[in-house]
Amino acid sequence: MLTKIELIYWDVCIYIAWLTYEHRPNHEMDGVYESSKKIHEGKQKLICSPVVTAQIYATKMGQDAMNKYGRFLKRRSVQYVDFEHRAAGLTSEIMDYYNVKNKIPGKKMDFPDAQHMAIAILYHVDGFYTFDQGKKGGIDLLSLSGNVAGHNLTICRPPLPSQIRLDF
Repeated sequence: MLTKIELIYWDVCIYIAWLTYEHRPNHEMDGVYESSKKIHEGKQKLICSPVVTAQIYATKMGQDAMNKYGRFLKRRSVQYVDFEHRAAGLTSEIMDYYNVKNKIPGKKMDFPDAQHMAIAILYHVDGFYTFDQGKKGGIDLLSLSGNVAGHNLTICRPPLPSQIRLDF
């Protein structure tokens, strides 16, 4: 029996949380660690783009985190994809949709967020994992799940494992 390998995309905030061992409420990091484990085991395939690499840099993250990130990209179940013409066009479409045609008062679609979602849409991922709720003036990405500028994209926090860690 063949098991379907889940195709996912991590928003940059997931990488940062994972690389810095961030403490998050409601056991959210357990979902990140579970996804990382599934990627390592080949149960999930992660789409990663240069947009992520451009947003993560050694002076902010530290060299140990950058080394961990570099090793992670070498896994067979991580597919590093180019940001190419189709992604650029879809990024523009998403930006136009939210910042010109369907403005949300007081909120703006950030260019990197639009880039990440464009790539995820083009690669038909099963899930776009993020913690982004638009707290810095941007649009709440989690609220867009199912419809990103007319495109189907499931946006969610990394799902929690069936059994969470107990912190004592």
